Amino acid sequence: MLACAPGRGRLGAGTALLRWGAEFADREGLNTWLEATPAGYPLYRRCGFEDMDVQDLPISDLYKVVNTDGEDWGTNNAVALVGPAPKGVHRCVMMRRVPSKA
Repeated sequence: MLACAPGRGRLGAGTALLRWGAEFADREGLNTWLEATPAGYPLYRRCGFEDMDVQDLPISDLYKVVNTDGEDWGTNNAVALVGPAPKGVHRCVMMRRVPSKA
């Protein structure tokens, strides 16, 4: 899991960590798997991860929580794979990166 303090994102630490892990996996010939939240999804795509499966969690049904304006519950994550997320659903995407041959 990658996370940072508020206001410390987009400084390159996440990309550096992913590159280090990807290079290690490449040397070992290993696939790399992760579960992407909406915040990390664009970074993982840029680092070569592809969508494999989607988990839609019916947050509104389970916990009676309502999505507020501007809050990203993963509505646009993996739309090409399974379509738009239904209203009141938080979407996580399972992603894979295959080892580079280089």
